[in-house]
Amino acid sequence: MSNISRGKLFREDIQHYAGKGDHAATRLDAGGGTINGTAVGNVVDCLGAYGQSSSDKTLSCLNRALNVIGNQAATIELAPGTWSITDDVTLPSNIVLRLAAGAVLDVSSGKTLTINGYLDVEYPTSWSSGSGTIVRTETVTGPGAISVATEVTYLVTTGADAFTLADGTEGQRKLIVFKTDGGDATITPDNYANGTSLSMVSAGETIDLQFENGSWHLIGGSVSSNALAALASTANGDGASLVAIEDALGLITGTNVEDALAEIIKLVGQHKVKTATQDLTDTTLTDDDHLTGFNLVADKLYAVDIYLEYFQNAGQLKLKFDFSQTPQFNGYTILASDETGVADEMHESDIGGTNAITTTNGQYVGAHIRGYIKANATTGGTLGLQVAKNVGAGLNTTLSQGCWMTIRQLS
Repeated sequence: MSNISRGKLFREDIQHYAGKGDHAATRLDAGGGTINGTAVGNVVDCLGAYGQSSSDKTLSCLNRALNVIGNQAATIELAPGTWSITDDVTLPSNIVLRLAAGAVLDVSSGKTLTINGYLDVEYPTSWSSGSGTIVRTETVTGPGAISVATEVTYLVTTGADAFTLADGTEGQRKLIVFKTDGGDATITPDNYANGTSLSMVSAGETIDLQFENGSWHLIGGSVSSNALAALASTANGDGASLVAIEDALGLITGTNVEDALAEIIKLVGQHKVKTATQDLTDTTLTDDDHLTGFNLVADKLYAVDIYLEYFQNAGQLKLKFDFSQTPQFNGYTILASDETGVADEMHESDIGGTNAITTTNGQYVGAHIRGYIKANATTGGTLGLQVAKNVGAGLNTTLSQGCWMTIRQLS
């Protein structure tokens, strides 16, 4: 250590905390003896503690720190300037990486910096450069704890696995991705504003959470979208099933639940899809196996959008919209096409009538139906699609899996 003059204390003159778990430090005294003391700081100044020069903002410097710290929990701070990451490196979950304002991670092309712990950026406007990749994730296999230190967690299940999530810090975001489906995943946060737990049932599902006011809040992801879709298609339009839906989905909070549900239904609409083919064997109209049970709110205007694909076998297709309560008015347009082009086009003022889509060419037909409904003024009721084949002597008409129907409230 060089002589120290008043006003001339340099970074190199200080023995910095090295992240070894304690602050014990020694130095030589003027007579060559040893003086015990305490290292400076509570975080690891990577440049000060492990740098070999004032310009040693390198992967080698960072690796020296990681090798010494091992599995000890520590915060490593990188000083202002550009830190060159020239090879693949992984920061384990026990390391918090803090970037001082002005510190920049420059990852070389084709190289990856993986941060499995928490990243603390003092000035987040511009903290990375280079054409390499920075990954801030963890993968949790089987039941266990989801780290609050990483921004993204990938879940791999080996059965019906349970996961826990501790409280985060105020304003923190957390993304959970279901990577490999070996069974359903149940995530139970210590404090969850929208219920007790969250479930993931299919690979590729995501959960986007934010920690506010002492609890995690579901703010997005496919699990939220799936729940909203279920909410829209399951909800009773008059509000009778609101309590059961709220308990099941845990998405609606607050006192004005009915208004919240009405707004969600208005926004996303009610959407149903045929999950299996359906053979129409006679000319008697019956409820479609899947496209039925749509809820209408009294005196509201709805847009209707339907796509049907079917194999007609000369039986053609007959359809009717069935209302439990007579609407005030309605109308629709059908445009049907077979393999040769436009085969049938109809414009009707009464969507409740019985109508046939007739095609003379080809067997495969696609029909797009668009319409409008003004629900009954006093009681909304329900809407469903009824179908049958139109020609009794013809072979069966087969509706394809994947046909769909959507209704959306306009007023």
